[in-house]
Parts: sequence; structure tokens; C-alpha cells
Amino acid sequence: MQPFRVVAIPDEVAESVRTNRVAPIYGHPTHIEVAKGYGPCRLCLRTFRVGADRRVLFTYDSFHGKEKLPLPATLFDRANVDYIHVRDTDAGCFDFAIERQPAGR
Repeated sequence: MQPFRVVAIPDEVAESVRTNRVAPIYGHPTHIEVAKGYGPCRLCLRTFRVGADRRVLFTYDSFHGKEKLPLPATLFDRANVDYIHVRDTDAGCFDFAIERQPAGR
């Protein structure tokens, strides 16, 4: 079986959102609040401490550059999965991606 890797959002995206306070691509304003749910953080993938950690919420197109349409339903062929996007079952937002590791790595 070919190995997979878990992929969070890029560091550059998080830094841009923190600095500019707008969502990449869309330009929607961010929202900062104390964590109401456990997460995980989409950058470090660690869970939030509910009621203690502050988090930045923003619109993110997890398929940008991979698919022609923005945020389509996750479709894949069982025989050849290149990536899977994992979403939060409560909020429905992007958590992280799992990508096929290139052979020999």
C-alpha cells in the first residue's frame, strides 16, 4: 500500500490571514473569537482548549489550484485516490488534507 501524509493549510496562508485579517482569494474579513469547539487548528492540527484559546475564523477554499470549481464535493476513484480533504463533522469546514506520498519517499 502506498503511504499517505496529512497536510494542514500552508504556513503562508495562516501568516497572510493573521497579518491582513482577510480570507485568501475571497477577501472576506476574518473573525476572531475564543474557541467554542475543540478544533483542530488547521495549521498545527492540535485541538483547541474550549473557552481558553483564541482562534481566527476565515473562508478557505481547500481545493484552490486542484479543482476547476470552488469547493466542490469531494470526489475520488476508489482505485486511484490522490488526495482526501477531511472536514469537521459539526461545522462542515476544512480540517486538513491527506495526500498520496510520492514513491520512494
